[in-house]
Amino acid sequence: MVTWLELVAPRAESDDPAVVTEQGTWTGRDLMARAAGGADFLDSIGATVGHPVVALLTSTPSAFALTIGAAATDRPLAPLGPKLTLADARRTVPVRRRASGRGDRG
Repeated sequence: MVTWLELVAPRAESDDPAVVTEQGTWTGRDLMARAAGGADFLDSIGATVGHPVVALLTSTPSAFALTIGAAATDRPLAPLGPKLTLADARRTVPVRRRASGRGDRG
């Protein structure tokens, strides 16, 4: 079975359009560079490899690039949508317990 990353990887050096929006066009090379920037961002915030990263995402090209960077570095995004209810968010976002018993979102 072919993975999603195996489908994306050959386009990393492509100058063909990969993302087209009203604001402009990114080539495959542009998209992969931005995905690498997304992975760098995840490194900078200490996102743990092998664990999902909770993120409020939109449908922008930058969010798409972050999704690729996260997947490529084994930090899948656990997206929160802008219309997510508080009850849904509580089921999505893990809560860590401190010694005091108070919750600390993690």
